[in-house]
Amino acid sequence: MDCLTFISELVKNLAWPLVVFSTIFLFKDQVSTLLGLIMKIKYKDLEIELGKKKLEEMQPDARVDLRKIPKTKEEKEVAALFNLAMNSPVGAILAAWNRVEAASLKRFERYKMEFSSPPQIGGLLELTGLFKSAVTNDLFYELEHIRNLAVHGREKSLIPKDAIRFIELSNRLIEAINRK
Repeated sequence: MDCLTFISELVKNLAWPLVVFSTIFLFKDQVSTLLGLIMKIKYKDLEIELGKKKLEEMQPDARVDLRKIPKTKEEKEVAALFNLAMNSPVGAILAAWNRVEAASLKRFERYKMEFSSPPQIGGLLELTGLFKSAVTNDLFYELEHIRNLAVHGREKSLIPKDAIRFIELSNRLIEAINRK
């Protein structure tokens, strides 16, 4: 057998397994979903019964709950933040902090206070009486600390779950800031 014949036979024999494995690799999520739906495998005399999973158990309910669709501008912003958190936790933290700063600026306007730089936010919020509650005070400074870590790249282990928690806590702080 010469070299060209050998290569030709090798390609002929390996072509279909390569196609099958590359297809499975490319569509691994869909294949795993389909495999999860298989209840029984039968080959000649061999029969294997697998766990019975219904399609409803494999995928979340596809029906849209109209009550959960964001309607207001603020709800749309928060939904966008949650989406951003999945791809860029640091970006979501910074965007959520920008919302805290924007709410703070509105509060300063209500109290007719001048604002010149972000480091002043905590002190000015304290002057407006926001930090009468120790919880609100601690919440603000903890969020500010996490934001600073994210900005200066010191917190490289941020994951989407951390960003989502930050967004939830910043929303709670924004509600407190917006109260009179």
